[in-house]
Amino acid sequence: LVALEINQIGNYFPEFFALRKFCKFHNCIHKNEPDCAVKIDLAKGKIAQSRYKSYLNMLVEDEERYRTNIY
Repeated sequence: LVALEINQIGNYFPEFFALRKFCKFHNCIHKNEPDCAVKIDLAKGKIAQSRYKSYLNMLVEDEERYRTNIY
């Protein structure tokens, strides 16, 4: 995989990318921020849990790579 900035990972999930302009914060990473459009649609069942889980796994991998300086 290509090294991505943490706030760019969601851009590679089309359903997240389409919603990002509706998030409260422009730099939302769709994890713990309030009024996140992705999390709202996830709760409504409009986004598959499996897709969100894959996204979270990518965030964790990116955070681990950053901590261990593997870039």
